[in-house]
Amino acid sequence: MTETKTFDEAEGIVDFDAGEGEAATVEIDDYTKSLAQAKAKSVKLVDAITGAVLKKKDAVHFDDLRPSLAEFVRQKHPGIRSDDYISRKAMDDYRAQYIAELLVDERGELSNLEDEVVESLKTFDIVWSMTKGGPGTVSETLALTMYKETFVNSHYGLGSAVAVFLTVVTLVASIIYLRQQLSPKKEI
Repeated sequence: MTETKTFDEAEGIVDFDAGEGEAATVEIDDYTKSLAQAKAKSVKLVDAITGAVLKKKDAVHFDDLRPSLAEFVRQKHPGIRSDDYISRKAMDDYRAQYIAELLVDERGELSNLEDEVVESLKTFDIVWSMTKGGPGTVSETLALTMYKETFVNSHYGLGSAVAVFLTVVTLVASIIYLRQQLSPKKEI
């Protein structure tokens, strides 16, 4: 397919052969926009940490990270730029490391409950990428249910209800745990 273009500077119009004998005329602004969009679609996204080629759905723009998490990743990889991309898996791993270090800085050590919460952050992407909660809903967790209902099925109310329920359960478990840890111990 050969494409011939002519540009009339005075009128700001581009004429070109669109292939198969069809001719098209567009204003220069529309032409440059569509050319930029075409280039944007054909750009390969590369993970700035591993160098692996990413699919669009698996790429996270580094600028979209929370500033504190971005600074944490920059400490590990000083050459990363704000216009780079990282994989969702790398982001999840660094988020878990960041939270674990934050908890250690706050309390000096991680309890079993806190360690489980940090580890649960990693299970979502494994379950989602491997089974998407299936077969049926056998491997579906509450976090996965919340995600599917909110973002896949667009049932924002149900997704919010699951999130509130998950928050309440976590809060109750935390209160019970803290009462046990902070209550005076009886010697037997």
